[in-house]
Amino acid sequence: MSVLSWFFLGIGVFALAMLAVLQHGFGQAYNSRLFGVKIPSEETGSPVFQAIRKAYRRQGRRMLLVAAATCWVPVLFGRFPSLSFLYWIVWLFLFYYLAVLRPYIAANRSMAACKAESGWAALPGREPWEDDRYWKYGLFYCNPNDPSACVPGQVRNGMTFNLGSRKGRAGFIALCTVITAVLIGLCAFLMPIDFSTPRFSLAHGSVVVNYPVFGTSIPLANIESVSLTTAEPDTSYHTNGAGTSQWARGTFVHDGKKMTVFIYCGRPPYIKAMLKDGSAFYFNEKAPADTRSEYAHLRQALGWTAAG
Repeated sequence: MSVLSWFFLGIGVFALAMLAVLQHGFGQAYNSRLFGVKIPSEETGSPVFQAIRKAYRRQGRRMLLVAAATCWVPVLFGRFPSLSFLYWIVWLFLFYYLAVLRPYIAANRSMAACKAESGWAALPGREPWEDDRYWKYGLFYCNPNDPSACVPGQVRNGMTFNLGSRKGRAGFIALCTVITAVLIGLCAFLMPIDFSTPRFSLAHGSVVVNYPVFGTSIPLANIESVSLTTAEPDTSYHTNGAGTSQWARGTFVHDGKKMTVFIYCGRPPYIKAMLKDGSAFYFNEKAPADTRSEYAHLRQALGWTAAG
């Protein structure tokens, strides 16, 4: 597998571990609350509540197994980082719901029913947020009589917005907007890189490569030598570029020297131009015949602009 494939697989393992931690944390009693329902502290270990907890864990672990079986799928998209990224967004939100939220909501309903049957519906609380009536599904706090924007959540060391207050709603909407904007921005950044083709041209005395984000322009006067080579450049370390097992595009470093690379991997020959500042430029087309044609045009252009 390529380095990028291992990277995506590593993300999957990390995300799976985080889901397991969340699934475990949501099932723990905290501050006399279990699954978002306030009960007497001495009752948290009762057989009825333990049965609800076991059902929650069983359902969550079943979904975590499905998540584990599908976390490697982005490896198949190794040529297209944007598709891998989109997969992870969908995968993470889907299994956060299936492995954590859905079992939690089911457990919350069962806990609330047991509490009502046991006559504990009016347990006193020192703070407004301790009243179960203001918690939707045990997750969303909505109390218009509480001016607080944020209150302690149902999970240890967590906070949540009060959707019943104007400030709380504004904060929740702002957070959702920022997350959505970041995700859309990353997709908008990655998609053109994956599905655009570098365009080589000679214009205004320069070698021009049109390509989203990493495009470049090199004056012909800065080129010291040019050759056609079958040796593929080492693109293991990039400083402002991207690469897969199929292509490499952008700025890379090898043996401490800068390389500007726009190549299809494993498709020699490659145009190699050494620049006067010691850096190198590599380019090829998908079809070898097209690469040779571009090389001939470049040599012709250099003959017009420089002696030798």
